Amino acid sequence: YDVLLFIVLDAQFQLFTVTQNVQYPLSVVVTPNSAVVSGATVPTFITGQTSGDSVISISFPRLDVGTTILVTFFAKSTNNIVNGEILTTMANCSYHSSPSQYNVVPPYYYRFYLSKSTLPFTVSLHTSLSAITYVSSDLTETPNTDVAIGENVTYSVTAFFSGGTYPNTHIILLFPSCDVVIGAIPCPGVIDVYSVVLSAASLTSSTGYLLSGLPSTPLSVPLVDTNADGYNDAVDVQLGTLVSDGFPTGNGNTITAGSVTVTFSVVIPAIPANVGGKNESFNVSVTSSGHPVALPSVSQTSSIVLLEPSLSIVLTAPNTTFSNTQLEGGEV
Repeated sequence: YDVLLFIVLDAQFQLFTVTQNVQYPLSVVVTPNSAVVSGATVPTFITGQTSGDSVISISFPRLDVGTTILVTFFAKSTNNIVNGEILTTMANCSYHSSPSQYNVVPPYYYRFYLSKSTLPFTVSLHTSLSAITYVSSDLTETPNTDVAIGENVTYSVTAFFSGGTYPNTHIILLFPSCDVVIGAIPCPGVIDVYSVVLSAASLTSSTGYLLSGLPSTPLSVPLVDTNADGYNDAVDVQLGTLVSDGFPTGNGNTITAGSVTVTFSVVIPAIPANVGGKNESFNVSVTSSGHPVALPSVSQTSSIVLLEPSLSIVLTAPNTTFSNTQLEGGEV
Protein backbone atom coordinates (compact mmCIF):
# COMPACT_ATOMS: atom_id res chain seq x y z
CA TYR A 1 0.00 0.00 0.00
CA ASP A 2 1.01 3.65 -0.31
CA VAL A 3 1.39 5.89 2.74
CA LEU A 4 0.72 9.62 2.39
CA LEU A 5 2.15 11.74 5.23
CA PHE A 6 1.78 15.44 5.91
CA ILE A 7 4.29 17.25 8.17
CA VAL A 8 3.14 20.76 9.08
CA LEU A 9 5.49 23.24 10.77
CA ASP A 10 3.92 26.36 12.28
CA ALA A 11 6.59 28.92 13.18
CA GLN A 12 5.62 31.12 16.15
CA PHE A 13 8.87 33.07 15.83
CA GLN A 14 11.79 33.07 13.43
CA LEU A 15 13.59 29.73 13.23
CA PHE A 16 17.06 29.27 11.84
CA THR A 17 18.71 26.31 10.07
CA VAL A 18 15.58 24.20 10.14
CA THR A 19 16.13 20.55 9.25
CA GLN A 20 13.21 18.18 8.75
CA ASN A 21 13.94 14.42 8.86
CA VAL A 22 11.51 11.58 8.27
CA GLN A 23 12.70 8.06 9.10
CA TYR A 24 10.97 4.89 7.99
CA PRO A 25 11.06 1.42 9.51
CA LEU A 26 13.05 -1.19 7.61
CA SER A 27 9.88 -2.65 6.08
CA VAL A 28 8.99 0.64 4.36
CA VAL A 29 10.81 2.32 1.47
CA VAL A 30 10.29 5.80 0.12
CA THR A 31 8.94 6.22 -3.38
CA PRO A 32 11.78 7.83 -5.38
CA ASN A 33 11.35 11.53 -6.23
CA SER A 34 7.98 11.72 -4.47
CA ALA A 35 8.70 14.48 -1.93
CA VAL A 36 7.01 17.81 -2.64
CA VAL A 37 7.50 20.90 -0.43
CA SER A 38 5.02 23.76 -0.41
CA GLY A 39 4.44 26.85 1.74
CA ALA A 40 8.04 28.08 1.95
CA THR A 41 11.01 29.05 -0.14
CA VAL A 42 12.85 26.32 -2.02
CA PRO A 43 14.65 24.14 0.54
CA THR A 44 18.42 24.05 0.64
CA PHE A 45 18.43 20.35 -0.23
CA ILE A 46 16.23 17.30 -0.36
CA THR A 47 17.88 13.92 0.15
CA GLY A 48 16.70 10.38 0.63
CA GLN A 49 14.60 10.09 -2.49
CA THR A 50 16.32 7.12 -4.08
CA SER A 51 15.01 3.58 -3.98
CA GLY A 52 15.71 1.81 -0.68
CA ASP A 53 16.28 4.96 1.38
CA SER A 54 14.81 4.96 4.88
CA VAL A 55 15.25 8.70 5.61
CA ILE A 56 14.10 11.86 3.86
CA SER A 57 16.02 14.97 4.97
CA ILE A 58 14.95 18.51 4.05
CA SER A 59 16.74 21.69 5.17
CA PHE A 60 15.59 25.34 5.21
CA PRO A 61 17.85 28.30 6.11
CA ARG A 62 15.11 30.02 8.12
CA LEU A 63 11.38 30.17 8.70
CA ASP A 64 9.59 33.47 9.31
CA VAL A 65 6.80 33.97 11.80
CA GLY A 66 3.53 32.45 10.63
CA THR A 67 5.13 30.22 8.03
CA THR A 68 3.58 26.83 7.41
CA ILE A 69 5.42 24.14 5.48
CA LEU A 70 3.69 21.14 3.96
CA VAL A 71 5.87 18.20 2.96
CA THR A 72 4.06 15.50 0.98
CA PHE A 73 5.65 12.23 -0.05
CA PHE A 74 4.89 8.57 -0.62
CA ALA A 75 6.31 5.39 0.84
CA LYS A 76 5.48 1.74 0.33
CA SER A 77 5.71 -1.26 2.62
CA THR A 78 7.77 -4.24 1.47
CA ASN A 79 6.51 -7.82 1.36
CA ASN A 80 8.51 -8.92 4.43
CA ILE A 81 5.88 -7.57 6.84
CA VAL A 82 3.90 -9.96 9.07
CA ASN A 83 0.44 -9.67 10.58
CA GLY A 84 0.26 -7.43 13.67
CA GLU A 85 3.68 -5.87 13.14
CA ILE A 86 3.87 -2.18 14.11
CA LEU A 87 5.52 0.06 11.51
CA THR A 88 6.33 3.45 13.00
CA THR A 89 7.39 6.39 10.87
CA MET A 90 9.26 9.08 12.81
CA ALA A 91 9.48 12.75 11.89
CA ASN A 92 11.73 15.22 13.70
CA CYS A 93 12.54 18.85 13.13
CA SER A 94 15.70 20.47 14.56
CA TYR A 95 16.25 24.24 14.65
CA HIS A 96 17.87 26.96 16.74
CA SER A 97 16.94 30.40 18.02
CA SER A 98 19.30 32.84 16.26
CA PRO A 99 21.16 33.24 12.95
CA SER A 100 24.20 31.00 12.70
CA GLN A 101 26.44 33.85 11.50
CA TYR A 102 26.48 35.16 15.06
CA ASN A 103 27.53 31.79 16.41
CA VAL A 104 30.20 30.49 14.08
CA VAL A 105 32.53 29.07 16.76
CA PRO A 106 32.01 27.66 20.25
CA PRO A 107 30.78 28.61 22.72
CA TYR A 108 27.49 28.86 20.86
CA TYR A 109 25.02 31.38 22.24
CA TYR A 110 21.91 29.99 20.58
CA ARG A 111 19.89 27.04 21.76
CA PHE A 112 19.06 23.94 19.75
CA TYR A 113 15.47 22.67 19.68
CA LEU A 114 14.00 19.41 18.51
CA SER A 115 10.35 18.65 17.73
CA LYS A 116 9.19 15.09 17.09
CA SER A 117 6.18 13.24 15.82
CA THR A 118 5.47 9.57 15.18
CA LEU A 119 2.84 7.83 13.09
CA PRO A 120 2.40 4.08 13.72
CA PHE A 121 0.75 1.67 11.30
CA THR A 122 -0.38 -1.82 12.28
CA VAL A 123 0.10 -4.44 9.58
CA SER A 124 -3.13 -6.24 8.77
CA LEU A 125 -2.65 -9.15 6.38
CA HIS A 126 -5.58 -11.00 4.86
CA THR A 127 -6.17 -14.46 3.48
CA SER A 128 -9.31 -15.66 1.73
CA LEU A 129 -10.59 -18.71 -0.10
CA SER A 130 -12.73 -18.88 -3.19
CA ALA A 131 -15.67 -21.24 -3.22
CA ILE A 132 -14.82 -24.87 -4.02
CA THR A 133 -15.62 -25.18 -7.71
CA TYR A 134 -16.60 -28.22 -9.77
CA VAL A 135 -14.18 -28.69 -12.70
CA SER A 136 -14.98 -31.99 -14.44
CA SER A 137 -16.18 -35.57 -14.06
CA ASP A 138 -15.87 -38.85 -15.93
CA LEU A 139 -19.66 -39.30 -15.63
CA THR A 140 -21.33 -36.37 -17.32
CA GLU A 141 -24.86 -37.67 -16.71
CA THR A 142 -24.80 -36.70 -13.00
CA PRO A 143 -25.37 -33.10 -11.82
CA ASN A 144 -22.36 -31.21 -10.46
CA THR A 145 -23.52 -31.60 -6.85
CA ASP A 146 -24.47 -35.29 -7.18
CA VAL A 147 -21.86 -38.03 -7.46
CA ALA A 148 -22.33 -41.69 -8.32
CA ILE A 149 -20.54 -44.54 -6.59
CA GLY A 150 -17.24 -45.00 -8.42
CA GLU A 151 -17.41 -41.60 -10.12
CA ASN A 152 -14.22 -39.54 -10.47
CA VAL A 153 -14.69 -35.80 -9.92
CA THR A 154 -12.22 -32.89 -10.05
CA TYR A 155 -12.60 -29.68 -8.03
CA SER A 156 -10.53 -26.53 -7.54
CA VAL A 157 -10.20 -23.84 -4.87
CA THR A 158 -7.98 -20.74 -4.78
CA ALA A 159 -6.35 -19.25 -1.67
CA PHE A 160 -5.51 -15.54 -1.82
CA PHE A 161 -2.77 -13.82 0.24
CA SER A 162 -2.43 -10.04 0.48
CA GLY A 163 1.11 -8.67 0.12
CA GLY A 164 3.30 -9.77 3.02
CA THR A 165 5.03 -12.72 4.68
CA TYR A 166 3.14 -15.74 6.04
CA PRO A 167 5.23 -18.04 8.27
CA ASN A 168 4.28 -21.68 8.80
CA THR A 169 1.57 -21.69 6.12
CA HIS A 170 -0.64 -24.71 5.42
CA ILE A 171 -3.45 -25.48 3.00
CA ILE A 172 -5.34 -28.44 4.47
CA LEU A 173 -7.89 -30.64 2.70
CA LEU A 174 -10.02 -32.98 4.83
CA PHE A 175 -12.39 -35.65 3.51
CA PRO A 176 -14.81 -37.96 5.33
CA SER A 177 -13.34 -41.35 6.20
CA CYS A 178 -13.96 -44.19 8.66
CA ASP A 179 -13.38 -47.92 8.97
CA VAL A 180 -15.40 -48.69 12.11
CA VAL A 181 -18.64 -47.65 13.75
CA ILE A 182 -17.88 -45.56 16.85
CA GLY A 183 -20.61 -46.11 19.43
CA ALA A 184 -23.95 -45.16 17.97
CA ILE A 185 -22.42 -42.79 15.40
CA PRO A 186 -22.46 -44.41 11.94
CA CYS A 187 -19.68 -43.98 9.43
CA PRO A 188 -20.20 -40.70 7.56
CA GLY A 189 -18.97 -42.24 4.33
CA VAL A 190 -15.68 -42.15 2.48
CA ILE A 191 -14.27 -39.86 -0.21
CA ASP A 192 -10.89 -40.94 -1.56
CA VAL A 193 -8.64 -38.16 -2.87
CA TYR A 194 -6.14 -39.47 -5.41
CA SER A 195 -4.63 -36.36 -7.03
CA VAL A 196 -3.72 -32.85 -5.82
CA VAL A 197 -1.94 -30.31 -8.03
CA LEU A 198 -0.87 -26.77 -7.16
CA SER A 199 -0.32 -23.67 -9.25
CA ALA A 200 0.59 -20.23 -7.97
CA ALA A 201 0.82 -16.59 -8.99
CA SER A 202 2.74 -13.66 -7.47
CA LEU A 203 4.15 -15.57 -4.51
CA THR A 204 6.94 -17.92 -3.45
CA SER A 205 7.26 -20.60 -0.79
CA SER A 206 10.23 -21.70 1.32
CA THR A 207 9.41 -25.42 1.02
CA GLY A 208 9.85 -25.91 -2.71
CA TYR A 209 6.18 -26.66 -3.42
CA LEU A 210 6.07 -23.28 -5.16
CA LEU A 211 9.44 -22.46 -6.63
CA SER A 212 10.68 -18.90 -7.05
CA GLY A 213 10.90 -18.19 -10.76
CA LEU A 214 8.40 -20.92 -11.57
CA PRO A 215 5.23 -19.59 -9.91
CA SER A 216 2.84 -21.09 -12.45
CA THR A 217 4.35 -24.58 -12.68
CA PRO A 218 1.99 -27.24 -11.24
CA LEU A 219 3.61 -29.35 -8.53
CA SER A 220 2.23 -32.52 -6.95
CA VAL A 221 1.90 -32.87 -3.17
CA PRO A 222 1.69 -36.03 -1.01
CA LEU A 223 -1.62 -37.57 0.03
CA VAL A 224 -2.37 -38.92 3.53
CA ASP A 225 -4.38 -41.92 4.73
CA THR A 226 -4.94 -40.86 8.34
CA ASN A 227 -6.57 -44.07 9.57
CA ALA A 228 -4.83 -46.67 7.38
CA ASP A 229 -8.08 -47.84 5.78
CA GLY A 230 -6.64 -47.71 2.28
CA TYR A 231 -8.28 -44.41 1.29
CA ASN A 232 -6.56 -41.01 1.20
CA ASP A 233 -8.64 -38.68 3.34
CA ALA A 234 -6.33 -35.71 4.01
CA VAL A 235 -3.82 -33.44 2.31
CA ASP A 236 -1.54 -31.04 4.18
CA VAL A 237 0.16 -28.68 1.76
CA GLN A 238 3.04 -27.34 3.87
CA LEU A 239 4.16 -24.09 2.27
CA GLY A 240 6.57 -23.04 5.04
CA THR A 241 7.17 -19.29 4.90
CA LEU A 242 5.11 -17.94 2.06
CA VAL A 243 5.85 -14.51 0.59
CA SER A 244 3.11 -12.82 -1.40
CA ASP A 245 3.92 -10.04 -3.83
CA GLY A 246 0.50 -8.43 -3.59
CA PHE A 247 0.61 -4.82 -4.77
CA PRO A 248 -1.71 -1.82 -5.23
CA THR A 249 -3.27 -1.24 -8.61
CA GLY A 250 -5.19 1.66 -10.10
CA ASN A 251 -5.72 4.32 -7.45
CA GLY A 252 -3.78 2.34 -4.84
CA ASN A 253 -6.88 1.09 -3.02
CA THR A 254 -7.26 -2.15 -5.01
CA ILE A 255 -4.85 -4.88 -3.99
CA THR A 256 -3.78 -7.66 -6.33
CA ALA A 257 -3.07 -10.61 -4.04
CA GLY A 258 -0.78 -13.57 -4.54
CA SER A 259 -2.66 -16.83 -4.93
CA VAL A 260 -2.38 -20.61 -4.76
CA THR A 261 -4.85 -22.71 -6.72
CA VAL A 262 -5.40 -26.27 -5.51
CA THR A 263 -6.91 -28.67 -8.05
CA PHE A 264 -7.86 -32.04 -6.59
CA SER A 265 -9.56 -35.18 -7.84
CA VAL A 266 -11.63 -37.60 -5.75
CA VAL A 267 -13.46 -40.89 -6.22
CA ILE A 268 -16.38 -42.33 -4.27
CA PRO A 269 -15.37 -45.91 -3.40
CA ALA A 270 -17.90 -48.74 -3.41
CA ILE A 271 -17.96 -49.49 0.31
CA PRO A 272 -21.02 -50.28 2.50
CA ALA A 273 -20.97 -46.83 4.12
CA ASN A 274 -21.42 -45.09 0.77
CA VAL A 275 -25.08 -45.41 -0.16
CA GLY A 276 -27.39 -43.43 -2.39
CA GLY A 277 -28.95 -40.35 -0.86
CA LYS A 278 -26.17 -39.77 1.68
CA ASN A 279 -24.80 -36.23 1.96
CA GLU A 280 -21.02 -36.08 2.36
CA SER A 281 -18.96 -32.93 3.00
CA PHE A 282 -15.29 -32.04 2.59
CA ASN A 283 -13.33 -29.01 3.77
CA VAL A 284 -10.42 -26.83 2.65
CA SER A 285 -8.70 -24.45 5.10
CA VAL A 286 -5.72 -22.08 5.15
CA THR A 287 -3.65 -21.41 8.27
CA SER A 288 -0.53 -19.36 9.03
CA SER A 289 1.06 -19.13 12.48
CA GLY A 290 3.99 -17.26 14.00
CA HIS A 291 2.69 -13.70 13.52
CA PRO A 292 2.89 -11.08 16.31
CA VAL A 293 -0.92 -11.09 16.16
CA ALA A 294 -2.65 -14.36 15.28
CA LEU A 295 -3.92 -14.50 11.71
CA PRO A 296 -7.40 -16.08 11.59
CA SER A 297 -7.70 -19.23 9.51
CA VAL A 298 -10.18 -19.33 6.63
CA SER A 299 -12.06 -22.31 5.27
CA GLN A 300 -14.58 -23.47 2.69
CA THR A 301 -16.83 -26.52 2.79
CA SER A 302 -18.57 -28.29 -0.08
CA SER A 303 -21.14 -31.08 -0.04
CA ILE A 304 -22.15 -33.80 -2.46
CA VAL A 305 -25.08 -36.20 -2.57
CA LEU A 306 -24.34 -39.82 -3.43
CA LEU A 307 -26.33 -41.38 -6.25
CA GLU A 308 -26.98 -45.04 -7.02
CA PRO A 309 -28.77 -46.36 -10.14
CA SER A 310 -32.10 -48.11 -9.82
CA LEU A 311 -33.14 -50.65 -12.48
CA SER A 312 -36.46 -52.50 -12.44
CA ILE A 313 -37.07 -55.78 -14.33
CA VAL A 314 -40.60 -57.04 -15.01
CA LEU A 315 -41.32 -60.51 -16.57
CA THR A 316 -44.61 -60.96 -18.40
CA ALA A 317 -46.24 -63.78 -20.42
CA PRO A 318 -48.76 -62.04 -22.65
CA ASN A 319 -49.53 -65.05 -24.95
CA THR A 320 -50.72 -67.62 -22.38
CA THR A 321 -54.25 -69.06 -22.74
CA PHE A 322 -55.64 -68.39 -19.27
CA SER A 323 -53.58 -65.80 -17.46
CA ASN A 324 -50.05 -64.52 -17.09
CA THR A 325 -49.53 -66.55 -13.92
CA GLN A 326 -51.32 -69.88 -14.66
CA LEU A 327 -50.27 -72.72 -16.97
CA GLU A 328 -51.71 -76.05 -18.19
CA GLY A 329 -49.73 -78.98 -19.49
CA GLY A 330 -48.41 -78.38 -22.96
CA GLU A 331 -49.30 -74.68 -22.90
CA VAL A 332 -46.92 -72.35 -24.69
